[in-house]
Amino acid sequence: MTSAEQREAARQFINRWRGHGNETQDCHSYWIQLLSNILGMKDVTERINFEKSVVIDGHSKRIDVYIPETRVIIEQKSFGISLDQKILNSDGVSLTPFEQADRYNSKLIFDERARWIVTCNFSEIWIYDMNEKQPEPSKIMLEELQTKYSLLDFLIKKEVSVRDLFFINKNYAFNYAIQSLLTSISLYFYFYILSFFYHTI
Repeated sequence: MTSAEQREAARQFINRWRGHGNETQDCHSYWIQLLSNILGMKDVTERINFEKSVVIDGHSKRIDVYIPETRVIIEQKSFGISLDQKILNSDGVSLTPFEQADRYNSKLIFDERARWIVTCNFSEIWIYDMNEKQPEPSKIMLEELQTKYSLLDFLIKKEVSVRDLFFINKNYAFNYAIQSLLTSISLYFYFYILSFFYHTI
């Protein structure tokens, strides 16, 4: 996919999911569309696991989305639910979405344990690098996706690190600033030349 195609897909995705989303009904559609339409993943439904089973204290639980190739766990919440809010689970334990995902992660076999944990409420995507001693989220708002979709490359690429994510983000910001500066300079000289010819006629 070209970057222009990805930006257009992101624009459509933003319009499709703005202001709504149900954890149970919409989780599959949301992530299939994001992975296939924006990031270009082929055969999405064959390469990710929805509702992956994990056993905690003798009780079967479900991981909302698990991507085996890049070892990503995604904990999905409905629109309007804060991603740092503790929620009472069915077994009586109150956990934030990240804590819930990390709890599931601890019960996976070693080779399946998450390199990344993602929490999402349809309007925000929080990314946790599990190689960090104390993971802190990198946050992407739905409305920013058209310019920040590259920060989600780790979902489909094994080699991406959190430093790469920050570099991509900073590099985009730098390029955008340079482009804006050059545009401003070009406009200045354009109007300067027009003014010059106007006064010499």
